[in-house]
Amino acid sequence: QQTLRKVAEDLHSTRRVGRGEVGTLTVGYVPTFMLTVFPQLLNDYRRQFPHVELRLREFYTSGLLRSLREGTTDIGFTRDAGMDEEGLHTELLLPEPYVAVVPAHHPLAKKRSLQIGDLRSEPFVLFSPDVGKGAWEKLEHLCQQGGFRPRVMQEAPHWLSIVRLVGAGLGVTIAHECVQKITDEGVRCLPIRDAKIASHLVLTHRQEALSELEVGFLALARQAFRTGGSSPSRKS
Repeated sequence: QQTLRKVAEDLHSTRRVGRGEVGTLTVGYVPTFMLTVFPQLLNDYRRQFPHVELRLREFYTSGLLRSLREGTTDIGFTRDAGMDEEGLHTELLLPEPYVAVVPAHHPLAKKRSLQIGDLRSEPFVLFSPDVGKGAWEKLEHLCQQGGFRPRVMQEAPHWLSIVRLVGAGLGVTIAHECVQKITDEGVRCLPIRDAKIASHLVLTHRQEALSELEVGFLALARQAFRTGGSSPSRKS
């Protein structure tokens, strides 16, 4: 009877692994995903699959793409990665508008919205292109639509630092809409009326057969971003 019980337990465990209910999954993300529905996605996944060990790793986009190619990360949540990244499958989760961020005491702060050309003569606070080449190029193209290239006077690696430096009067910046969640009374965030470019939230994984574990997580991720984070029905 003990032998039969052991065989039954092993069979049950094997089936759970096959259904993607047990195992280890390494998920990488860039920091701004924490300002989206991503944290709720993680909560929903842990509720539905409590026996999966979820390992989370924070990266800049360049490091995340490298980790995915090397196989040390299974699934990546990145921003403005190319749709033709070598060896990787990439898919658009959500386009996100840009906003202008200016000091609260700046003359532009009195506007309800602005055109990109209104920032032409302003000094900028931005991240380095090394942090995310695609994200940097998009911002550069957006500025070019307004007839200028951004004159970067100060660099910072994180959006919290960038926003605080703008509030301190060191310049202006252009940020993803979600960055508004970490602003304070020192800055104003203004819609950009003529922006023809959006930032893209991108889901990425290797171009190879996926495990059931990965398939299940990807399905939940797509649903979370499609519905804006409303909780899906719990697995019975």
